[in-house]
Amino acid sequence: MQQQASPPSPSVVVAGYVRRSSEMQKDNYSIDAQKRAIKDACRLRGLPEPIFYEDDERSARGEQIAKRPAFKQLLDDVQAGRVHIIVVHTLDRWSRNVMVTLQSFRILSEHHTAFISLSEHIDYSTPEGRLQLTILAAFAAYFSDMLAKHTSKGKGERAAQGLYNGDVPFGYRWTGPKLPPEFDPDEFPGLRLIGELRMQGKTAEDIADAVNAAGYRTGSKRFGARMNYKAPQRSEQAHRIYEFSGYIVCAHCGLNLRCRGAHQGIAYAYYKDMAKARQYDCPAGGYLQVRTDLVTAQFGDLLQGLRLPPYWREIIREKMLEAARQTGVDTESIEREKERLKLKRGRILKQHREGYIDDEEFEGEMAAVELALHALEVPELDGISLDDVIAAGERLPGMAALWSVATVEERRDMVMLIVKPGGLHYDVEMKEIAAITPRPVFLPVLRLLEGVVEYEEATGTLVTGRWQQRNRRDSNPRSPA
Repeated sequence: MQQQASPPSPSVVVAGYVRRSSEMQKDNYSIDAQKRAIKDACRLRGLPEPIFYEDDERSARGEQIAKRPAFKQLLDDVQAGRVHIIVVHTLDRWSRNVMVTLQSFRILSEHHTAFISLSEHIDYSTPEGRLQLTILAAFAAYFSDMLAKHTSKGKGERAAQGLYNGDVPFGYRWTGPKLPPEFDPDEFPGLRLIGELRMQGKTAEDIADAVNAAGYRTGSKRFGARMNYKAPQRSEQAHRIYEFSGYIVCAHCGLNLRCRGAHQGIAYAYYKDMAKARQYDCPAGGYLQVRTDLVTAQFGDLLQGLRLPPYWREIIREKMLEAARQTGVDTESIEREKERLKLKRGRILKQHREGYIDDEEFEGEMAAVELALHALEVPELDGISLDDVIAAGERLPGMAALWSVATVEERRDMVMLIVKPGGLHYDVEMKEIAAITPRPVFLPVLRLLEGVVEYEEATGTLVTGRWQQRNRRDSNPRSPA
């Protein structure tokens, strides 16, 4: 005699999921047939009447769960604790995509929701069902890994043959499925324009504006080309140069500040923090802005704050020697090489006096020895020599003096020369330069700026003293300074 299942708790909610992908499945997997089979199974197991979630004419092959609204709602209800048991007629009604299957089963497991597939005899609530699911998941993971491997191999082979992956790149045109693309005479000048602007240090937004202004279409070849028809009105803005474009970043979140010119309602150009628009967390809010002329004046003040002492060259030399020792440079070997070169210099002098070498050879040999001796005075650090640093230091006072009277283009060149890309860390909330990351050749000299601090965890970045005094944040990211 068959033993009746004990009745479940009244609070148990059973969900039946039914799906039909097309009109062709009306006879084999009709919605009514699936519901009837699920109701009968629940009755035999002593389960309550199921609540049905129905997706009609919805495919289960894709990875986008949002295209199956009832399926998505069911998973949301599971996560909310409103569903305790799920029953389906067959596993392929639930999902035909291995990634969706694994993702959904993980959700069910995390929320202790039982899963029953009538045709495959899968009961996720039993030990046997869990073992079976683990085996299926292992095969699914193997299939996914192999598919990714073969896809990557295919893309690599196309690249090796000079072919493209995806859409035909801008500036080229299609020549056949097995042939590399050729230059498009209409678009290739636009591609050259993009390359030239990038070499000039332009940002992606500036390049896009310039390409739009030139009238090039840079949309998807698959879905149709797009063009910004406001480009003629933005032509002047597209060609405008900003001193710190690509170099100024938010001191709190690290994102580049976007350059915006004067437009309706705002009569000045400014740098804007776009963290909030890009859905990045920023302690300063991610939406503030600062006038470009204010940043320009503050950077000029920073340069003019450099007061080089009379013996700054010797100070730089000593600091570079100390840095070389700290990096493990063998100073004893350097001294031995110096003595060897000095002895060689004496032999060359003797050979010249005795007539063994002529004047031209003597001058060449002596110049080579003196050059080698000079190079050993201070070893190169990261490819930067003492002469390079001295030359950079000698240029800084002149640039500081010319900053206020220079053109925008000239100031832009100075910034590109002194600062690394993304190296001007600006606090948009306090309207202050927080720190500067100079290029290596300028770093030893700019360390002499009054009030700057360089921390061990951020070597190469100089934090300004004024910002240190004003930056007093507590646990509230928007607390006043």
